[in-house]
Amino acid sequence: MADLDPAIKALAEQIERGEDVAGAPGEFQALQLAGAAAYRSNKFAAAAVYFRRAAGISPVDAGTRNNLGQALRAEGEIAVARAQFWRALEIDTVFAEPFLNLGLLAAADEEWKNAIGFYAQALVRRSNYAEAHFNWAIALERLGKKDGAVGHYRSALQL
Repeated sequence: MADLDPAIKALAEQIERGEDVAGAPGEFQALQLAGAAAYRSNKFAAAAVYFRRAAGISPVDAGTRNNLGQALRAEGEIAVARAQFWRALEIDTVFAEPFLNLGLLAAADEEWKNAIGFYAQALVRRSNYAEAHFNWAIALERLGKKDGAVGHYRSALQL
């Protein structure tokens, strides 16, 4: 939180202490910040609460929906997480991260071909997305396509 606007940082700290900051200028950004800090600290339930509150303030922010989906996925709420990723894509069709996250959900279910489709969509939107290349390579390996996997591993390493 070092390089942030001091007012936003102070609000985020208030939120983390459980203080009510409803309606305060910068509340949305502070909730995003508190959610990110909780997520990085593996406090996924708390992160989901912060991101839900942020989504209530700005329901059409795709990044918030994606972040909420990630927190929910980490909490094991897969169906709700998937819905948040799709909501993020309804809001912003060129946002690569929800496609990666949908691919990760498909991979967790060992739906490798579906996962590859999502990774491909992420790369259409952001061609320099190393994580999408890396996960595509893993999926190809799981399908026994080692030669194809090598190219995606190389791309991931070069980015």
